[in-house]
Amino acid sequence: MSDYILRDDLILHAPLLVSPSFSKIVYLNPLTQFWRSFNNAGIYNTEVIFIGFSFPEHDEYLKIPLSRLVHNFQHFTAVDVLSKMGLRAQKLKIVDFKKTEKLRREFKAKLPGISWRKTKAIWDGFSPKTLDDIL
Repeated sequence: MSDYILRDDLILHAPLLVSPSFSKIVYLNPLTQFWRSFNNAGIYNTEVIFIGFSFPEHDEYLKIPLSRLVHNFQHFTAVDVLSKMGLRAQKLKIVDFKKTEKLRREFKAKLPGISWRKTKAIWDGFSPKTLDDIL
């Protein structure tokens, strides 16, 4: 699975799930364009923060676009464009409640391709203090 998630062109080849309904004729085209444009997600972002999303197995399909976003953010940030605007990219921030090292290792194993040295992980859950730390 991790090889599939880390492929360079994965968004173009990932299946698009469409619910069986008559209304799909209304939302399908904008939704398709949204997913196709996700290949560039994260390049022009100065911050990416995940709060309380533990990448559960039933949401496995979300690893594809989120991995692309994180990969772009950590490795292909448009530094020259951002610096001209007086901005710079921050570290990826992950906030979750993982009190033990074992739980942290299990969480990290779910996220192939994340550069943990370019990530600020806060394992105490979300709180007013956490909000200060991420902002």
